[in-house]
Parts: sequence; structure tokens; C-alpha cells
Amino acid sequence: IEDLYKKILEIDPDEIRALFRLMHIYQDRLNDDRDLRHFEPAFELANKLVKLRPTAYYHIERGLLLSDVYRLEEANEDYQKAMELEPDNLYAQNNMGVNYQHMDRYEEAEGYYRRAIELLTEEEKSILPWKNLAVLYLIQGRFAEALRCLGENEKLFPGRASFYMDRAEVYERMGRYRDAIRELEAYLQDKDSRSKRAQVDIADDYASLGDLREAQRRYKKLLKKYPNDAWVERQYAAHLIEVTRDYKTAYHLLHNRL
Repeated sequence: IEDLYKKILEIDPDEIRALFRLMHIYQDRLNDDRDLRHFEPAFELANKLVKLRPTAYYHIERGLLLSDVYRLEEANEDYQKAMELEPDNLYAQNNMGVNYQHMDRYEEAEGYYRRAIELLTEEEKSILPWKNLAVLYLIQGRFAEALRCLGENEKLFPGRASFYMDRAEVYERMGRYRDAIRELEAYLQDKDSRSKRAQVDIADDYASLGDLREAQRRYKKLLKKYPNDAWVERQYAAHLIEVTRDYKTAYHLLHNRL
């Protein structure tokens, strides 16, 4: 598909869709492989898109690319330009908040998230502003406020199963592991009974409660359900090292993976 877009651009160097799709191919590789060599070709295409179409949309796209490599101040310049072009663009506001959060400038981040929330409408809904504000509160230990934000998101998107996982994370940070387990079990029943992440989290939550027998039972069930799964084996090895101090079993488990 990459070669196809390159051929299109040989015929028409300013073909917007080909420029955009090719930029995202390089951006996906940058993020999947964490290989900075993919940034420059993606950035070159992003610059061309902004030059050809200096709209809020393409400034935001270039800002996201810059944010991927933590060039946050430059990214914020693009988001600021997007806001000048479209003052009601909630994504520019939200993304500014994300970058200020990465800079540990929490008060400014909260302000941008709240401005993005004010721009939510029935026609323009997004899960991001309330979710990101919840994450910010979670970082700050403001757990009740984080749960309230997740509740506001659920009003916008009722029935979305991912909210179970979000609430479980807050409860885990609060030390309310039984509540976390309840949310994770609800997620497995409602969304995806095969979710390895949720099942591992449940095992770890039982360990945090001091119920090592149940944690062990859950991990053994996972290993049987997903034989030779490297990720599950690594999670179990971490449990053996950090919780039960069974270094010998963990060593053999990891050694067999080499």
C-alpha cells in the first residue's frame, strides 16, 4: 500500500489523500516500532499537508505527530494555531491539555480539558476530555473526582464496556481491590471473556488482598488457557518475583522463553 501512495504522488505530488495516508503509515511505524527514523518522512509529509491545506485539522495532525516524539512545545504551537482557526475545536483544546499534563503543568492541563468539555455537544461528542481529566485526577490522587469524570463519560456513551476497566484502575489506586475485581469481572462478562489484561489484573488484585491462593489459581488457569503465551508468562513471572518471591520458578519460566 505504501508503494501505491508513492506512485500516486509521483503522478500528482499534491494529492492530499495520498499525502495523508502515507504520513500515517510512517507515523504508525514510528509508534509501533519506536523507531525515530520514521519521524522525518512523516514530518515532511505533515509539513506539506499544512502548507497545502492550512486548516485546523492538519495543524492538529502535525501536532499529534510532534507529540509522539515529545516535541511538546512545537506541538502546542500547532494546537494553538488550530484554536485560532477554529475556536470551538475541542480536539485542539484536549490535546493541549494532554501535552501540559506530560509537562507536569497540571493546572494548565485541567483548564484545557475543562474548555474541551465545555465544547462537547450532542453533535460533537468525544470520550477524550472527561477521560483525560479523570487520568489527571488519578495522577494527583483525586480519586473521587476521577470517578465522577468517568461517570460523566458514561452519561455521554452509555453501555461502553471500557468504563469497567477505567473504574477498576481508580479502585486499584485507592486500594479498593474488591471493587476493582467486581468491575473487571463485569467487563469480562459484558465485553470480552478472553481479555488477558483483565484476567491478569484480577489475579493481581487478589494478591493485593493477600489471597495468594486465589491469585495463584487465577494465574494457573490463565497459563492453561493461553499455553506458550509470552505476555501471560511474563506477568506470572513478575508475580512470582514481586509477590511470592519464588525466584526459581520465575527463572525457569523466563529462561524457557529465551
